[in-house]
Amino acid sequence: INDEKIYRIDPANNFQVVNTFPAPGAGSKNPWGVASNGRVLYIADGIQNLIFITDDFLSVEYIIGTPGPLAAGLGYRFNQLWNSDLGDFTNGVPQRMYVSDTVGTLLNQYTTNITNNGVTAHDSAVIVARNKNNGQVVIGYDPATYQQIYSFPSPLEYPNGLAFDGTYLWMSGNHLGGRYIVKISLGLSPPAPAPRLQLTADSLNFGTVPPDSAASLMLGLSNIGDTTLVIDSLFTGSAVFSVSPGGNLALPPGAGIELSLTFTPPAEGLFRDTLSIISNAAGQDTAQVLLIGEGELPVGLNGNVAMPEDFALLPNYPNPFNPSTTITYRLGRTAEVELVIFNPLGQQIRILQQQRQPAGIYRIVWDGRDDSGTVQASGVYYYRLKAGVDFTNIRKMIFLK
Repeated sequence: INDEKIYRIDPANNFQVVNTFPAPGAGSKNPWGVASNGRVLYIADGIQNLIFITDDFLSVEYIIGTPGPLAAGLGYRFNQLWNSDLGDFTNGVPQRMYVSDTVGTLLNQYTTNITNNGVTAHDSAVIVARNKNNGQVVIGYDPATYQQIYSFPSPLEYPNGLAFDGTYLWMSGNHLGGRYIVKISLGLSPPAPAPRLQLTADSLNFGTVPPDSAASLMLGLSNIGDTTLVIDSLFTGSAVFSVSPGGNLALPPGAGIELSLTFTPPAEGLFRDTLSIISNAAGQDTAQVLLIGEGELPVGLNGNVAMPEDFALLPNYPNPFNPSTTITYRLGRTAEVELVIFNPLGQQIRILQQQRQPAGIYRIVWDGRDDSGTVQASGVYYYRLKAGVDFTNIRKMIFLK
């Protein structure tokens, strides 16, 4: 649990290990679910209750929370993550299959009341595997309704992982005391001709930009299908992020286009949004890209910045963080200020600021230590700002060692 690894193996070369990487995250780990969209890996950890989105070398691009209390198998299908969850019997949470987008928005959930050990997905089915205690069976479900469409016996007593390569189902697990990887033909017909959307990134980070200034990044979009891809619209949730062009695009097979995304922060703080792409892509009528940027006031030559007009506690950055993060707050007038850190149990562990301060913008770095200098464990922490008699705000942050 403290030394979990991700192995990349080559099935065409007698399953030789190509690379080995430490599982992402900090402390105890249990990376039960792994899925891929062909560009990034999605790794669900049942102990940390996080899904890590990484590149080919397991460098973390961003992190989202798992929908349920104990994540297990994970499958990817058309910008959706299908995550089987073992539930929490102590608190009455049953086993479920959760469906979310790749930025963590819950789209649907299905109560299963039974453990699914492995999950994978393709155009026409979401496939799960169950061990001998739950029938030793492989089941295919309709992604639109989660109704069973086929099943067959699992060749392994304890299947743990599933993957689908477009032709074959691959299963890893234990059988009669040994460990195996099994290749299974599903007898599927080739998919019908259809447009298919491919993006060059699932997320864009614009970095730090002064308020009321702008920064732009490009996003590649292409049609890797067999018929014309029609983009009806592209939009974001707020004017902080904008996209050009905005839609009404037609891309023949093999064609592509670059979209220009612009971040214009109206004020200081961390901003997050989602670019939505509405199209006729097969099984993926809505694709989404996570957008992140930070507005930060520039400091003049004399070290001064414009004075704020109100009190505010801004999101810490980075978040999640290791080994340190910066907390920013604004004071609209002189006030007694208290900024403290709480652990997951609600216990105060660190006083970062406790004094009277004039109006201004302040930044304080927390290094993950308590008042005695002890480095804290990985997990969720809270920071609270009290300013004067009428302002209090609390925010959450994640410390990963």
